[in-house]
Amino acid sequence: MPQMKMNRTWRVATTYGHTIMFEKGEIKFIPDDQRVIEACLAVGAEYVDAAEAPDLPDMADGKPAAPLTGAQRKEKVFTLFREMVGNQAAHRENFTAFGRPSAKFVASTLGIDISAKEVEEFWTEFQAPK
Repeated sequence: MPQMKMNRTWRVATTYGHTIMFEKGEIKFIPDDQRVIEACLAVGAEYVDAAEAPDLPDMADGKPAAPLTGAQRKEKVFTLFREMVGNQAAHRENFTAFGRPSAKFVASTLGIDISAKEVEEFWTEFQAPK
């Protein structure tokens, strides 16, 4: 979890279930959810340790990324599933109690909006015998 601080007292409320109350100059631990980190950065929060700052995509060309097609989206999710299954020890906390990948983890890792129902449908298809 990265550490951030602000030069003012400010509350960052996200639509992703997190609210972080920054006190001026105090260090806060921020969840490892890129959307929450970006919300904090957008209001002026800074990393305590600059080495924790992730490499963010370069928007120099000014063109927004094209949305994924259904097949590209499915392949991106399946690639993540293969990595999770192949390295279960590292991803143990990213599975739900029902043994399915966490929708929150999938969404934050891939940077896409995906519902738990959609993750479950993809997981069922992924687990189906071939």
